[in-house]
Amino acid sequence: MKQILLLISLLFTSIFYAQCPTGNFADLRTQADVDDFGANFPNCTTLIDLRIGTTAVSTDQITDLSPLSSLTTVQDLLVIENDDLLNLNGLGNITVENLTITQNESLQSISTSQIEVTSQLRILDNPSLVSLEGFEGTTMLQVLEISNNPITSLSGLDNLTTVTFSAAINDNDALLNLSGLGGLTLARGLSVNQNNNLQNLNGVGMLTVDNLGISSNVAMSEISTTTSINVTVNLEVNNNTSLDNFTGLEETTHLQDLRLSNNAITSFTGLNNLVEISDFFRIIQSPNITNFTGLDNLGIIESLEVNNNSSLTNLNGLPDATLSFVLISNNPVLQQIATTNTLQVTESLQVLLNDDLNNLQGLETTTSLSNVSISSNTISSLVGLENLTEVTGFLTIASNIILPNLTGLTNLQSVMTLVVEFNEDLINLDGLGSTTIQELAVTDNPSMSSIALTSELEGMQEIEIVDNALLTDLTGLENIVSTSFIGLSGNGITSLNGLQNLESVQNSFIINTNDMLPNLNGLTSLQYVESLTVGLNETMVNLNGVGDIQVAALRLTLSPNVQQPLTQGSIAVTSSIAIEDNPNITNLNGLETTTQVSSISIERNPLLFNINSLENATVVGNVQIIDNAALSNCSIESFCLAIAAGNTNFNIANNATGCNSLQEIEQGCIGVVNSLTGTISFDIDNNGCSTGNTPSEGILVSVENSNGILSTLTDSNGNYVLLLSDNEYTVYINEQSLPSDVSFSPASQTVLFTESETEVTADFCLTSSSSYDDLAVSIFPLEEARPGFETDYLINFENNGTTVLNPTITLMFEDTKMNYLSSTPQETSVTSNMVTWSFSNLQPFQSGSIVFTTDIFQPPTVNGDDILSYTVTISPNSNDAIPEDNSQVFEQIVVNSFDPNDKQVTQGESILEAEVPNYLDYLVRFQNTGTASAVNITVTDTLSNNLQWGTLKAVASSHEYRLEVEDGNIVKFIFEDIFLPAEQDDSEGSNGYVAFRIKPVASLTIGESVENTANIFFDFNEPIITNTVTTEVVAPLSVPETSMPENILIYPNPVNSYLNVETVSGNTVTSIVVTTLTGQRLLTSKNTSINLTSLTKGIYFVTVTTQQEKFIKRIIKD
Repeated sequence: MKQILLLISLLFTSIFYAQCPTGNFADLRTQADVDDFGANFPNCTTLIDLRIGTTAVSTDQITDLSPLSSLTTVQDLLVIENDDLLNLNGLGNITVENLTITQNESLQSISTSQIEVTSQLRILDNPSLVSLEGFEGTTMLQVLEISNNPITSLSGLDNLTTVTFSAAINDNDALLNLSGLGGLTLARGLSVNQNNNLQNLNGVGMLTVDNLGISSNVAMSEISTTTSINVTVNLEVNNNTSLDNFTGLEETTHLQDLRLSNNAITSFTGLNNLVEISDFFRIIQSPNITNFTGLDNLGIIESLEVNNNSSLTNLNGLPDATLSFVLISNNPVLQQIATTNTLQVTESLQVLLNDDLNNLQGLETTTSLSNVSISSNTISSLVGLENLTEVTGFLTIASNIILPNLTGLTNLQSVMTLVVEFNEDLINLDGLGSTTIQELAVTDNPSMSSIALTSELEGMQEIEIVDNALLTDLTGLENIVSTSFIGLSGNGITSLNGLQNLESVQNSFIINTNDMLPNLNGLTSLQYVESLTVGLNETMVNLNGVGDIQVAALRLTLSPNVQQPLTQGSIAVTSSIAIEDNPNITNLNGLETTTQVSSISIERNPLLFNINSLENATVVGNVQIIDNAALSNCSIESFCLAIAAGNTNFNIANNATGCNSLQEIEQGCIGVVNSLTGTISFDIDNNGCSTGNTPSEGILVSVENSNGILSTLTDSNGNYVLLLSDNEYTVYINEQSLPSDVSFSPASQTVLFTESETEVTADFCLTSSSSYDDLAVSIFPLEEARPGFETDYLINFENNGTTVLNPTITLMFEDTKMNYLSSTPQETSVTSNMVTWSFSNLQPFQSGSIVFTTDIFQPPTVNGDDILSYTVTISPNSNDAIPEDNSQVFEQIVVNSFDPNDKQVTQGESILEAEVPNYLDYLVRFQNTGTASAVNITVTDTLSNNLQWGTLKAVASSHEYRLEVEDGNIVKFIFEDIFLPAEQDDSEGSNGYVAFRIKPVASLTIGESVENTANIFFDFNEPIITNTVTTEVVAPLSVPETSMPENILIYPNPVNSYLNVETVSGNTVTSIVVTTLTGQRLLTSKNTSINLTSLTKGIYFVTVTTQQEKFIKRIIKD
């Protein structure tokens, strides 16, 4: 049965819509379109969407709608820009859901028939429309908008009773009232705006409206004289410059918001029955209102704003109302709050910028508030607030120019924060009574001569007294025993009397720019301050007046009259000390009881010469001593002990000689704290150790006890220094840093440091059971290779044997990709692709280095990702004990950009298992990319467990440094006082590096790897963490040789120098690549002859690519 009914319904609908245009939509832009519709669809009664008119220019304007008479129902109808259409006659008795009539130039009236609109009616911008007759069938709407038409009345809408959303009557300049809306009784919103001749709202019925907005109707003098409108939620009346009362709103009793602005009202007549505003009452810029007469029954207001009403003298007229928030501001003739009634404010009270306000009369029932601000008025007292007992937040009394004291606050019992500032005539705080105050701020009251508080101040947490020029003492603060913060600045105080019972300040105590304060007299009971700052008090001569106090953080910037901080009493600092910008201070007397600090800053004290008062302090953090021209001795016990304990966070500069660098302090510490020194020498003549033996460089010396191991390397003179704390130590040479047949004596030494023994020497002598040659050479890139740029490289060479040698260094490079430019020291000879350097008298365990520069060719010769190959060799090598380290091949990938702080390993990502016993060569580069010079730089490297830390060798560096090794794996390269410039100031000079060598553990097997990462510390900044370099042990590459084509010949094989490749005509070689057995690319060429002189003896693969094919050949290098 349901299926049959559905079928009948569908059939009926199909037949019904078949009488109308497809989609039930019609767009009629010309009279012809209208006529055609009538002819083609004579039985069409219903449309979803109908448009009549066009915005385009047409010669066939619509004038007659009678062809549309069959229509009875339209969902959306738009009548737009029909210049010749006089009315809508012809539409018949039609029902429209949503109707918009707009911009019809000649439209004078609506219709002689009835048009019923059921939802939205908009009549906009029809310049000839004078009548709305024709809408008598309309009774209920969601939206009504009638704007910018010359209508003289709203007749035609007489049967409209309800608007469920909004009604807007705007910009209808011929409209005198709302005649025609007599049936309207209910609307959610009604706005009547900018109707220039509208005199009132007469004509509406007994209307109840949620939201009524009346704005910019310049001729309106009253709301209504014929009816009363009941507004239930929001009433907003603005910019009606002739409106002088609210007659017509007598039915209004409760509102959420009442907002009034720039009207001509002289009273609130018409709102006599209003009893409550539950949210916001705002009256601003109402020039004629003198009081609030007419609001006789308004007893509850949540928020009241009274602002910029030029004739308002008081708020009389309000009953004894209760309000949560009140703002009364910029009312220039307001004299009292109220004289005939009182306002009970319960939350926030702000009375601001009322030029004639004498007192606060009218607020007598106010007892408790969260925040109060009485500012920029002419009040002479706070009378009116005498029953105020509590302010839970801020009480601000500011910029009241004739207020002498706080009379009127007699019953105030507690205030969270009291702010008294910029009151020109305020003498003291008399009038407060016994008030508990948590926080007090008294600022810039130029006439204040005393605090004069009788309040209960024991619980006061913060006190700030600033810029009160006539305030000579702090009398009135005697009850304060402990507080969190005190700030005293810019006052005329001559003593701190008033604080004599103060025992502790749990946060900051600041005493600055009090120019009449000679000392700290008045702080006799003070025992502890978390942070004490004393600065720029012009007449201060010392800090006397305190007893023996403890301070966590001390900052002193004292006047020119101060030569020593204390002549009596003492300050024991427990955290940080800053002594800065003291022009005449000569010592730090008074700080002798300081026992431990985390940071010290002593800067810009030109006459300071003695800091011995700090020698009892244990220093566990940063020390910065800069620009103290007379300070020559910083090697005090506390600093020396910190250095001995490994503290490297010292920034020392621009002081007198002796305290001009960390090295100078360290040198001065010898004899002050424990120093272990010694010399390692080699008995080259094997005739017993003596003073004439050869100094041994780069030998790893360790001291060990139950606390761990600390190590360092000998310098080029064979000397070492370690600063140590009191204890017993075993001193020895790490055997891994020596060749296998070199021994040392003694095997170890025991040293004991006590208070009476501060400098110990432990020398060692090296001997060898045989005589042999052993030279080694390595190469490091100091910069990335970039096309078109100069690049620096480092060659390091060393004598690891037991004989004196005269080495020659040879460098082979690809002259097709670069030019050799120069070196330091200067080269001995240069050819097209080879450079040599000759040296003499290189002693055992001594080393040297070369820095050379090349100019990389520009594209297209050299491009990013190309590979540059360098081979460096050292001779003589005929009798060398370890010939494998007499040469090194280094490949460098060309890049277009790079990270200036990085780590590299010369051997690359892989080594063969046979190469595990050899050194790995590491380079760490750093650059100061900050904005100021870096004084101290520390590079730390936590060694992998797969490295033998005892084989560590320092190779070279850009600046002098000292090396420490802690517990066998934490290596520190400490660059002190190098003042590395910022990149923005000196791009080239902002770079630095350190190179070192170290061997993997001998047990590494195929598949295992060594990972290494460095941390770079610039002064006290967080470290920059470099990339991680990884070197893996790999098996030799098994590359099958491909059969040699008959048309290609490779010779000679074995080869000593040049390898030649020949092809027959038509098969051109495009590339030749030489690789190691592991696949590491060594040489690349497009020539048919490639120079293999730089390669060491061994087996290599050659990959030849031609235009036709590719093959691989194994070759032997002699």
